[in-house]
Amino acid sequence: MPPRSQVACLAVALQDHMSALLALPGARPPGSAPGAAPSLAQRLGLAPAPAALLTPEQWEAVHAGARARADPRVDACAVCLEPFADCATAQALLSCGHVFHAACLRAFEAHARSRACPLCRAPCYQTRAITDAADARAAAAATRIQAVARGWLARRALVAALVRQPRPPRAQRLRRLWAAGRLAAAAGAALAAGAGAGAGDLDGLFAELDASLGASRRLADPAAARAAAAAGSDGQAAGGCKPNAPAPRAEPGSSSHNKTYTCKWCSTTFSGSVTRALAHLAGIVGIGVAACAAISEGVRNKFKAEWASKQAATKKRRAPLGGDAQQQRSTPACAGSPPGGSGHSSAASRVQGPLERSFQVAEIAHVNAALTDFLYAEGLPLRLVKSPWLRAFVNALQGMKGKYTLPSYDNVRTRHLQEAKDRVDKKLQAWQQRCPQSGVTICSDGWSDRQGNPLLNVLAVNPKGAKFITAVDTTGKTKNAEYVAGVLMNVIEMVGPEHVVQVCTDCAAVCKAAGVLIMARWPHITWSPCVAHVCDLALEDLFSKVDSFKAAHEENKAFITFVRNHHSTLAAWKQFNHSDATGATDAERSELQRTNKLQLIKPGETRFASAHLMLERVAKLKSKIRQYVVSEHWAVAISNFKPGDKALAKKFESLVTSAKFWEQVELAVQVKSLLREMAEQFSSVQQEQEPPLLRATDWELVQKIWDDRWDMMDSPLHGAGYTVDPEYLGDQGIPVGNITDKCVRDWHTMCEKLLPTIEERTQAMAGYMAFRNGEGSFGQDLAKAVAPITPAHQWWETYGQAWPEAQRVAVRVLSQVASASSCERAWSAYDFIHNKRRNRLTPQRARDLVYVFTNTRLATKISAEGGEQFHGWDEEEEMSESEQ
Repeated sequence: MPPRSQVACLAVALQDHMSALLALPGARPPGSAPGAAPSLAQRLGLAPAPAALLTPEQWEAVHAGARARADPRVDACAVCLEPFADCATAQALLSCGHVFHAACLRAFEAHARSRACPLCRAPCYQTRAITDAADARAAAAATRIQAVARGWLARRALVAALVRQPRPPRAQRLRRLWAAGRLAAAAGAALAAGAGAGAGDLDGLFAELDASLGASRRLADPAAARAAAAAGSDGQAAGGCKPNAPAPRAEPGSSSHNKTYTCKWCSTTFSGSVTRALAHLAGIVGIGVAACAAISEGVRNKFKAEWASKQAATKKRRAPLGGDAQQQRSTPACAGSPPGGSGHSSAASRVQGPLERSFQVAEIAHVNAALTDFLYAEGLPLRLVKSPWLRAFVNALQGMKGKYTLPSYDNVRTRHLQEAKDRVDKKLQAWQQRCPQSGVTICSDGWSDRQGNPLLNVLAVNPKGAKFITAVDTTGKTKNAEYVAGVLMNVIEMVGPEHVVQVCTDCAAVCKAAGVLIMARWPHITWSPCVAHVCDLALEDLFSKVDSFKAAHEENKAFITFVRNHHSTLAAWKQFNHSDATGATDAERSELQRTNKLQLIKPGETRFASAHLMLERVAKLKSKIRQYVVSEHWAVAISNFKPGDKALAKKFESLVTSAKFWEQVELAVQVKSLLREMAEQFSSVQQEQEPPLLRATDWELVQKIWDDRWDMMDSPLHGAGYTVDPEYLGDQGIPVGNITDKCVRDWHTMCEKLLPTIEERTQAMAGYMAFRNGEGSFGQDLAKAVAPITPAHQWWETYGQAWPEAQRVAVRVLSQVASASSCERAWSAYDFIHNKRRNRLTPQRARDLVYVFTNTRLATKISAEGGEQFHGWDEEEEMSESEQ
């Protein structure tokens, strides 16, 4: 190589090496790591070559030096300051002799952007995994297990040795064992000696055993001992009863208490127990022995006192179930009592009889007290005792063999919560299996939680029910069409785009634009506005813009607000509402029973059609409201009002008793039927209809409002569903000729969306024409009879099998919901969980809790269809929804 070329090559190699060291753009890193391939400059000797890898012998020396410097089994990591003993994973040993957690070392390298030891700054170190801490942890665990086992064996041997020693131990439990052993040995020796002495001494042996057994019973029953002493020594001194000697041995199966007694006062001989002898001397009749006639009155009184003492002891020992509290005696408090004392000793603190012990009365009372204290102290609904999930928990607890310990707080809110979500997903397999056949509607709505975080929740709905999918925290996000469409597209990908038929949201412009973006990506999906929102907006327009409806709404709202905001009028209304049915006819009594549970409804801001619901309830209570404002209850309730409130009450009194007021109420209540008739007009061929009892200007305004809202909720799904609904076929509803061209076009549109080929669409149209003409199975008398009472999608699944393409489209169209009201129920679940007492829940944790809460009830409802009913979280205990 010419000298000039050699110089140029060296310059290029050195320039490449220096640029890599300076981390210039486009430069390759030099071979600086141990054992790495050298760079060109290193091969030419212009830079130091990379270090060689350590040999196993060198690593052993480094490891020994690290142990001599600091034991990695005891010391802590210098990066995270956590002991190595707390971590079961391997540690990283550096070639410089320092030890770190492997994860801590990787994090330090990523943060420092260099390869240098965190302690000594040694560059280009080598690493090796060691398991000293894990080995020490396993050895310590094995040592502890061995210590426990050896301790148990040693204690067992010690107990055996103490029981065998000649002197009794001091401990009470060991003393009982020692006495039992000594007694067993003595009894065995006596029996062996008696058996070896011959049959002649057996009677004496058994007599000694009877005497010993009687002495034991006297020690166990002090009252019987006192009675025996009175009948023996005192009785003999006073001329009482004494057993004949020698006492006969008790025959097998007979009671050892039965003996033969002879009274020294009256010389009467009788057999029985010491209780019968005491009754003879005390003059107690009805015990199977006559009273002693020769005993003196002073001695008889003494025996009477002894009899009363014995009866009192017997009554206390055999107290009945739920006995007098004065006959109960205290026992130590039960373990596991809550703070502030147990308070659970009413049934568990007194002596129990055999019947109570067999039915576990004390144990059940203790558990019931603990459960009710938990409910009362935490302010939980009392209906939780009916919860099937509580019963499942109790059954699982009873099936355990060992002791149960509650999980920790962190595990309940993290690991166990995720496991609950996984279990719920497994339980919803039936819901998931329904999706390919009927399709899914994705519903979405916005809301703000207790902390003011804006949330966007998304649910998936099919004929099995509404499944909660997710709730997205949109804090700091610009909620434009692209963002909303992105959230919904992610959910569609989770559910499966092939299963989604419809996306249903409210009528906001952003949601409509998001629906356009979704339909552009997946043409088979249809965006539809929520019909409930549209109808609510139409009712709001009617009650705020039409004078006839507006006056009724404002007057009734003011009256109900006045009654409910004053305690006296509200209490008087509740008292008056529960009228007495005495003397009423059967019809009047039935009407009273129907209206006694109804209360005045106050309009709500978030409730759909709240104004109409309020007026409808007022119309149902018309007779009672008119009687209430002229009753004595009303007069007494407003008697102590201030002049201003009293004048307002008089105004309401004259208003409610006027005929015009109730005419407006009845007219406003008819708005629901009016809207339904107008909807049927728009759905079928236009027909002439007489306007209701409205002014001409009001009627024109009603038509204009409905025209605008009808155009807002127009969707091809609605028209297609109307034209294939068997309830509106022929004699069952709208005649075939009254189906408009738009409904037929909507059916064509849905066929194009859901069927990919022209052949399938042709077959679907043939099946549709057969349905409209009542051909084949569609024309069966049974099919026409069950059409009004069978869900439309199930009707098509049963009678549309001859036309599978039409059946597929009809089932998917008729299985979709027309509103996103399931989102409102999800918000109610959110408000139930993320309440004022739990306002520190993060949006993510609240979302997981709502997921388990809502979908668990959906899974239970699906699995228990036609079975046992369970109480939902929104069911009131004291008052049903109709009573509110």
